[in-house]
Amino acid sequence: MHIKTYLNYFNVYTAFPLSTESGVGTVNTIRYNRFNTTFTGGVGLKADYAEVFDYSLGAQPLASS
Repeated sequence: MHIKTYLNYFNVYTAFPLSTESGVGTVNTIRYNRFNTTFTGGVGLKADYAEVFDYSLGAQPLASS
């Protein structure tokens, strides 16, 4: 099956939350970003997922053209 088969099953959105600082924190570096995102080692990321969810619920969709 081709990925276009599932096109009608998905909606994709993006949002740009504002943060006090840019970047992602590490064990040795604290960054005050919107969702308290930090590296967990390797390629892993940890965030305040409840905050991410609450933010996404309040996001306004763009008007379609």
